[in-house]
Amino acid sequence: MAALLVGLTAVAQPKIVAHRGYWRTDGSAQNSITSLQKAAAVGCYGSEFDVWLTADGVPVVFHDATIDGIRIEDTTFATLMNHRLQNGEFIPTLQQYLTEGSKIEGCQLILEIKPHRNEVRDKRIADMCVELVRTLGLEKKTEYISFSKVVCQRLHEITPDSKVAYLFGDSWVSQTAYKVLALVMLFVGGLATYTFVWDLGDVGVGLMTVFNIIVIIPMSGQALDCLREYERMMAERKKDSIS
Repeated sequence: MAALLVGLTAVAQPKIVAHRGYWRTDGSAQNSITSLQKAAAVGCYGSEFDVWLTADGVPVVFHDATIDGIRIEDTTFATLMNHRLQNGEFIPTLQQYLTEGSKIEGCQLILEIKPHRNEVRDKRIADMCVELVRTLGLEKKTEYISFSKVVCQRLHEITPDSKVAYLFGDSWVSQTAYKVLALVMLFVGGLATYTFVWDLGDVGVGLMTVFNIIVIIPMSGQALDCLREYERMMAERKKDSIS
């Protein structure tokens, strides 16, 4: 099951966001156009995706800072096109991803801007993201998150009516505490527990994340059951089509 971000509304109703899209299914990959489409298909509230700025100023959708050993911030977009996602798709540009999102009803676009090399690039990528969102008329459909305080402050300046969440990513103490906790859990609870705790740090560092998980555990089971049922149905359809 793909990692999921689960948020709370003011009335304590859980909303499921597919982390890097719904990618743990046939034909999909993290941060791919297909993962966005599949997240919408299973009824997720939104699909989260990550944005980097290439060396020549093209915003692209990818999670890691590097791909196949090359750093995205130091690489031209043309060079990135020599690399593929695990499902064979090209790395999408932000414009391509948002354009596809504009065609999908009922699925929010949870745009995570990655912390870049310096404040200049942080502000530049924030400006470019907001400009694209406005150009495509997706202001109400797009929500922003970032581990960079500079990015979040910039977003509040240029798009004050948008939803912006700061993930405490530049808090060295909290990040280190999560990593230490993950290592402790490796010895205490084994690999499964270690992976769970480590993923929490990836989703959002801080007590906010822990609090959310504790609160929504009684309600999240139903949502996860629905996703499992969807996967079961898709597997049966695939089996029937083969036979």
